[in-house]
Amino acid sequence: MSQPMNLLISLNQSYLFPLCTMLTSLQENNPGEKFRVYLVSNDLSQDQQTPIRRILEPSGSELIPVQAPQNLFRSLPVSERLPRSLYYRLFAALYLPDDLDRILFLDPDLVVLKPIRELYDLDLGDHLFAAATATPPGMERFTRLLPQDSLYFNRGVLLYNLEQLRQEQTLEKASLFLKKWQNLLFRTDADLFSRLYGHRVLPLDSLRYNLSEKIYNAHRRANPAREDFNPDWVKKNTVIFHYAGRNKPWNDHYLGQFDVFYLKYSRQAALVLGDGGRAILEDPTHPEFEGEGRLPLVSLIIPVYNSAASLPRLLDSILGQSYFQLEVFLINDGSTDNSLEVLEKYAAKDPRLQVITHPNGGPASCRNLGLSLARGEYIMFADSDDWLEPNAAERLVIAAETTGCELVIADYYRIIGDRCYQMGRIDQGLYSRKELAEIMMDNPADFYYGVVWNKFFRLDIIRANGLEFPRHLDWCEDFLFNLEYLQYAEQIYILKEPLYYYVKTKGSLSSMAATQGKIISTRLELFDHYKDLYQNLDLYQENKLKIHRFMIDFAREHGQRQKPNERLLKEEGLIVSQDED
Repeated sequence: MSQPMNLLISLNQSYLFPLCTMLTSLQENNPGEKFRVYLVSNDLSQDQQTPIRRILEPSGSELIPVQAPQNLFRSLPVSERLPRSLYYRLFAALYLPDDLDRILFLDPDLVVLKPIRELYDLDLGDHLFAAATATPPGMERFTRLLPQDSLYFNRGVLLYNLEQLRQEQTLEKASLFLKKWQNLLFRTDADLFSRLYGHRVLPLDSLRYNLSEKIYNAHRRANPAREDFNPDWVKKNTVIFHYAGRNKPWNDHYLGQFDVFYLKYSRQAALVLGDGGRAILEDPTHPEFEGEGRLPLVSLIIPVYNSAASLPRLLDSILGQSYFQLEVFLINDGSTDNSLEVLEKYAAKDPRLQVITHPNGGPASCRNLGLSLARGEYIMFADSDDWLEPNAAERLVIAAETTGCELVIADYYRIIGDRCYQMGRIDQGLYSRKELAEIMMDNPADFYYGVVWNKFFRLDIIRANGLEFPRHLDWCEDFLFNLEYLQYAEQIYILKEPLYYYVKTKGSLSSMAATQGKIISTRLELFDHYKDLYQNLDLYQENKLKIHRFMIDFAREHGQRQKPNERLLKEEGLIVSQDED
């Protein structure tokens, strides 16, 4: 008979039911196996450990509570971003029983779909750990702190070579690294693990042993011709599925297609636990498992010009956001009313709000200033007349983090007087740049191209390519910025969930009047960029008529100034003069 497998679990009480679900999936799919579950927890009482024991009893498995010595980690910084539980996992070899030679760490927010004996018995050689990479194609930006030969890995499934670790592992190296780099860590646990030990990790196949929605989507994008890689493949081949990040299947707004695994085993766990288990499962106030490590910072940039009356509504919606990791740049663009006073009053309530006084220069210059100051991984924009849904930032973060896309576009509400309309015509899902461009031929002036306030951008793309809002335009600068950004966005996620309230207000930055001459010259400049996008995607020649609809509609609207546009259309072979018939 096989020896019991040693498992390491670290959690607090809000993770209790996800853990019971994970252990239920583990036992059902590992018949005949026994487990010794070493539980490291600061706040689970004996009574709260009872549900775990009840889940383990049918297989004869054992729960072994472990106390990590508090004074062991005195030399390491402890904060909200660097919780002591992080060190409990990384340095488990320093306090676990000496007679253990290996142990497998499993996060509570995963399900086990196949036997894990093959994983557990891997020959580690002189490797310190075995883990799955966390850098599928398109996510290499997370490796910025690593030596060249290091692997960036996810610690949700982590096999420890305890004998080797006891010989080599010390706290001194971690202490020195954190003193230098702790403020630059993005995902604190994965960054720290990978920086210290990435070169001593035996790589696991993430598609088998640590598959998540994000890894799944990234692999599909990188291998579009692989038709067999689909949910059926996952059911047949994946050993461990990980609900990493904030996109949890027990939340109301789970975004993905693999919640079926969790729901199956959570129901089974509830039956084993009895009435108490079902109560936890059905209780809408049950704490959500938020994941660990630092959440991505979002930079929200807002130009403000003479908007004192509407600002409180917008700023209240920002302070009420369910997602806390925000920095907000409120750029007062030379307002002559009391907008600055309103901004400073709100900024005094919350240090995340930063008020910047700026000489009047228009929305483009304000947004460019915000982009130069931003520190977030993601960028949002808002106009001072509008406001946000309470969960806007959270939903955009989940969509971006889950899919690994470069741009998220959400539906929005259009406010006209006392009427509210939901706007959005594209089905929810992940689209390539080419697929979105083909859809947009039918309506090129649509908000999918024309505004920035319903979009979620990545700052690294903006900075790497020197993107900014054109300063010479006071109209349609959003459209031009979006066209430029799309040149670098491989994947776009359409979120059929209205998150923004757009109000058309006279005198606002978004509705400043432009002269007729400027409208014409601007439209011609926009068309050049619009045409460039389709030429770069090899869609132009076969779709000239659709693409030039942008100019044809404009010519009809401004008949007295048609001739320059007719010449342009004639050059493209789209209209023919009478003497050429």
